[in-house]
Amino acid sequence: MSDWIKTNDELPVGVGHIDCYIFVNGEVIERPWNCLHECWDDRDYDDFEFSATEPSHWMYKPDTPLPPREF
Repeated sequence: MSDWIKTNDELPVGVGHIDCYIFVNGEVIERPWNCLHECWDDRDYDDFEFSATEPSHWMYKPDTPLPPREF
C-alpha cells in the first residue's frame, strides 16, 4: 500500500503500533499509530503526539526493501 488515505475516511487497523507516514502541519513525517489508544504517538512509540484526525492524511510505511540480487 502506498496511497495516501484521508484520516477522516479511514485509520490504520492492527494491534500494537503501526509504522506510518503522516501529513501534518504541511510536512510528511514518520509516526507510529497507537492501535490501543487510537492516536499518533511520538517517534519513540511512547507518548501521544497527535489526535487521530489532526494529520490530514496517512499511509502505511512500506517494508524495507531487500537489496538487489546480482545476476
